[in-house]
Formats: sequence, C-alpha cells, structure tokens
Amino acid sequence: MDIYELTNLNSLIHEAITHLSHLGNHYETELVPIFALAGSILETSTESRQSRALILSAAHQRITQAEKKTIAIIIGDDPISTQQMSHLVRIRLICAKLIQLMADQLDELRTPVRRSKNY
Repeated sequence: MDIYELTNLNSLIHEAITHLSHLGNHYETELVPIFALAGSILETSTESRQSRALILSAAHQRITQAEKKTIAIIIGDDPISTQQMSHLVRIRLICAKLIQLMADQLDELRTPVRRSKNY
C-alpha cells in the first residue's frame, strides 16, 4: 500500500468520524472507536505482501462492522432527524467506498507479482 492509498483511506475514515460528531453522543461513542481502530490498523507499516494483506483484512473487517451498525441505525426504530439521516447516509457511503478500496488493494496483493524478463 503506497502513501497515496493510505492517505486516501485515512482521509475517508476521518470524514466518517467528522460526520459522526454531528449525530450525538450515543452513536458517536458506538462507532468512532471502530473507525479509529481501523485507522490505527492501517498505520501499521510492513514490507511483506502477506502482512499488508492481513492488515488490510483486519481494517476491512472493522469498516464492515461499522457499516453494519450504521445500517442498523438507519433502519432501526430510534427517531432520527433529517440532518442525522443525511450524516448516516454519508457514513454508509464512506464505508462502502472504504470497503471497495480495501478489497481492490487486497485483490492486487493476492495477484502474483509478475517479473519482467530482461532480454
């Protein structure tokens, strides 16, 4: 994972946390730690392709967990204002984007490295 990809993932995580701050303490205390953990997992540096795949998988699981909780809030019985719904939908979209980016990176890591032949 290069610095651009890591920066992009962390930027999305911070955006989700910012949206969570507009939802109130109950939802914020439930979801912020999950996003923060995913961000700290991604900060782990390693050179090994296998280790990078494990790091991405662990972060992917946390974001999937956050997405499920966000969806549960959206479709749940708790009263939600229009503004809160807007933030929840954006968080859900951020989760989907993060999951897709990490899945793409995992696919890339799983693809065997092709070495060019020097003739």
